[in-house]
Amino acid sequence: MRGLRAASVTSGLTAAMAGAVLATAPPVLAHTHPTPVELDSPGVVFVQTRARVEISLIEHNRLGRHIELVQRSYSPVLATGSGFAVDPTGAIVTSAAMVRPDLRRAEIFAVNKLFSERYGSAAPLPSDPFAEQTVLDLPGDPVNQRLQRCYQPNTADETGGCIVAVRPEVRVFPYVTSQKQYGALPAEVLTPKPGATGDVAVLRVGASSMPTVVLGPSAAGAEALALLGFTGVPGTANQLIKQDAHLSQVGGDQLKHDEFFPKVSKLLTQGVAGGPVVGEGGQVIGFFVDPPGSSEPRLVSASVVRTALDGAGVVPQRGPVDTVFEDSSHAFKNHLYAASIPSLQRTLELYPGHFIAAANLKVAKAKAGTPADLTTEALNSNNTTSGGDNGGLSTWWLIVIIAGGVLVLAALIGLVLLRRRRRRGPEPVKPSVQPPAQRPPSSAGPTPSIDLTDQGAQSRHGRSPSEPIRFVEPKGSIAPAGAPGRKSQSARPSVPPRASPPSMPAGGSVAARYCTSCGHVLQPGHSYCARCGQAAEGEGSP
Repeated sequence: MRGLRAASVTSGLTAAMAGAVLATAPPVLAHTHPTPVELDSPGVVFVQTRARVEISLIEHNRLGRHIELVQRSYSPVLATGSGFAVDPTGAIVTSAAMVRPDLRRAEIFAVNKLFSERYGSAAPLPSDPFAEQTVLDLPGDPVNQRLQRCYQPNTADETGGCIVAVRPEVRVFPYVTSQKQYGALPAEVLTPKPGATGDVAVLRVGASSMPTVVLGPSAAGAEALALLGFTGVPGTANQLIKQDAHLSQVGGDQLKHDEFFPKVSKLLTQGVAGGPVVGEGGQVIGFFVDPPGSSEPRLVSASVVRTALDGAGVVPQRGPVDTVFEDSSHAFKNHLYAASIPSLQRTLELYPGHFIAAANLKVAKAKAGTPADLTTEALNSNNTTSGGDNGGLSTWWLIVIIAGGVLVLAALIGLVLLRRRRRRGPEPVKPSVQPPAQRPPSSAGPTPSIDLTDQGAQSRHGRSPSEPIRFVEPKGSIAPAGAPGRKSQSARPSVPPRASPPSMPAGGSVAARYCTSCGHVLQPGHSYCARCGQAAEGEGSP
């Protein structure tokens, strides 16, 4: 009871303090939550697939020389698009078209580039460097014939030829402040495997605590959309693009031909394809692809994405940087600039170069402590100040923090008291006071005991069952009144004391019973003698 009483008192005190805090709190300001698009934005990436081309030009009979070898190395971009991170350790989802480029185009590019550098105006780089061209031969030098032979790599004729080796290179550019410091991440293609088909590519980059998106289960129920992506390498010059759109039917995979359709179609050809599509439910429902030769973009559902992730052994999940950034976004979006600074700094510690966190931190530091900072407004509303480089926090915020600490402390105290009470167990019940057994009047002497001497012991074995027991009164028996010193023949033998005499019925008495073997007094209701253990016979001897 003491533990419960203490817990009740503690609860009452904490409730009173909470009430006091609420009573002294400033007027409640409207709270605006960051949108799902804002929380998913840091997890959007730009994907670029290049071809590493090693080319060697073999020249026969040029300018009187019998043979000459020219070597170059090029890295043309073959595919670009957007993507998104689904795991903080660097699992990236994008369109499979990104990792299946046409390497033939890289070979043509390398030939055109090398001939342009080697022969100058005699073999200028065409407007489309990935297209074959025809040039004029030079006097004494069949340049065009050699060029056409190089378009068929790893072959040669009397004019020469080219040896070409090509391998693709995929890089991921996250949304960071400096690609040189934090970006341009080489990527490993987990899926699809060479020769496999499918719409989804899963990449792996070396990353730690990378921002991610919230991937939904499917596109079911979605109609209104927001496309996120980049048209170039992320940075100050190429910031994240958000474009609204609608599906032609709920949960479908085709875009609605409304006022947004032309913008979406153009962006998909400029690099936004493969970027996350955020549905009206707040989760990423997939990404759009722009099939070659088709004017109808198609949505690849999140359910298809999840199947590809399962095949690659990737479990989509969010990381610590997402949680910290969300906390900072709540404060920043509600103009609590001073309060947002610690979380923004922590975000940059977890993921250096975080573009949005860095931009928000710059604004928060500039506005902390100014009239635009609502933390300062709360400070002024209480007519109290708490200075600091970041604008300070109001006394109301300090009260909230202290009250929260008291609530936690009270909960701990209540828990400790409850555990102690359980260890002690229930408090023992005090026995009720029983009335004392009836005793002789104080004027009477102690009741003498029966003297069962050798006479009784000798007669126990020699008497017949019908022979009565002979008792010898002990010395010092109570003499009848008026005859001091003289033993009374009619005096009743005294009974040995018992711990608890039997209750007497009103108006009557209970006759004493004795053991027929040893003469010991039998307790009421007992079937055996407490002294010799002999079974009681009948009612015993009175």
